[in-house]
Amino acid sequence: MSGSFILQYRFRNSEALSQALNARRQTTIRQLSLKALQCDLLLIESEQISFSFTQISSPLHVMGAKGTGCLEFSFILQPGQQDFFAHKFAIPQTTLFGFDPTREVNLIVPANSTICVAQIPEDVFQLCAELMERKDLNARFFRTNFVTIPDMINGVQAYLRNLYDTALHHPEYLSADRSLHTLEDFIPLLIDAIPPPSPRLDTSLRSPRRFDLVKQAEEYMRTHLETPITLMSLCTALHTSAAIPNSDFDRKNN
Repeated sequence: MSGSFILQYRFRNSEALSQALNARRQTTIRQLSLKALQCDLLLIESEQISFSFTQISSPLHVMGAKGTGCLEFSFILQPGQQDFFAHKFAIPQTTLFGFDPTREVNLIVPANSTICVAQIPEDVFQLCAELMERKDLNARFFRTNFVTIPDMINGVQAYLRNLYDTALHHPEYLSADRSLHTLEDFIPLLIDAIPPPSPRLDTSLRSPRRFDLVKQAEEYMRTHLETPITLMSLCTALHTSAAIPNSDFDRKNN
């Protein structure tokens, strides 16, 4: 895919918004106020990551499925007149939430708020986390569905606000090939913002899978000395090669 593409929509009622979202997934949206609704939806999509920015004037209750094979991370960019609620829990602005892939969406979005959802293929995220030595970002972590990161989330939110502003006022920049690095660099930024568990002494041997990834990474960098390499381009390259069936590798790890 060359660069990314941007889609913008404006909705005046919850039924039209539901119909638009149902083209991608099964979603039910209910307006919680008689006040006239204006919902501005902006989508930025690339091969490895997608962002949706939603700004609304009237409170909504959103329920439904998540994208298949993807992890979704939700950020409050502008708090509304009241609290956000996810699965009946109030969500402060310093909280990253909604990333449990086994739970459907159950979200109350307050009036005059802006929310961003980053959607990342699960295998891409996991490979990037493995290369960053974050084996704690596993199924047990995702089941929590919420993590409050007051010291680190400001940088991630600033990135997203700048991305939103660029998409609104300079969309041509995000259509260029060079924008892919800008978008994909969000994944290691996100992983780095999630605090690791308390450090504990770990005397266990590293897995053969980890050693093999390091060897593949070294070989890829040696053969691409003249190409700009980001962590995400490295993850993408290793993911492609790892997807090729290799019975010898399977036997080695079993």
